[in-house]
Amino acid sequence: MINFFRRIRKQLADDNKPLKYMRYAIGEIVLVVIGILIALQINNWNEERKDRIVEQQYLKGLQEEFELNGEQLHRFIKLNDELLEASTALLQYTGPKATSIGVPKMGQLLGNIMGSSVGYESNPGVLEDLINSGNLNKLTNSDLRKVLSLWKADLTKSKVQEIKILKYRDNITDIFIKLGPLRNMLQDTLRIGNSAFEINTDLLLQEVQLENNLTYFMITSKALKYKHYANLEKDVLMILDLISKELKITE
Repeated sequence: MINFFRRIRKQLADDNKPLKYMRYAIGEIVLVVIGILIALQINNWNEERKDRIVEQQYLKGLQEEFELNGEQLHRFIKLNDELLEASTALLQYTGPKATSIGVPKMGQLLGNIMGSSVGYESNPGVLEDLINSGNLNKLTNSDLRKVLSLWKADLTKSKVQEIKILKYRDNITDIFIKLGPLRNMLQDTLRIGNSAFEINTDLLLQEVQLENNLTYFMITSKALKYKHYANLEKDVLMILDLISKELKITE
């Protein structure tokens, strides 16, 4: 009888072997899958950590770049103010009954109009690298990416406006070249002696083309300052503020 029961237990054990093997195999598969998922998670974490390190480098570079951009922009705003001041002053003397202001005064105003630089240039570097390399998406802050793209668009618009200013300034210069010896008017700058040609400042100031070009020159200069340069100034402040917040998050 005892042998009979032993044979039954042995038979049951043999019948359960496939089930045991299946459970073991499933356990092994689960462990392998868990190991793979953990490895992928660690790899993703490492990649994200590397991306964040690269992002921090870009953010610090952008911060330095736009601090310099802001300084440069303020300098050109000041230069544009000088153009506005000179053109506005000269317009006060134009007209059919213009009051002569004398060669030295006219030369000074003309020199201010011609001498000031027109053409703000941002510092190419980190932003250009981000755009050209396709790495702009490495910046996780979507607002920052948006403002950086807006900066490029506003910069292009300001360039178009600057070209208009240069056009009217060239027109003003052409009128002075045709109607009077620049050599005398720019004597303080050129220091090459007076011209033998006589100059009639009244004739120049009574020229309607001079007044028209001065007017458009002043209008475009004001638009450059109060619209285009103002937009660029706002962009710079927003970019620096967003960058500062991003850098503080990682401190």
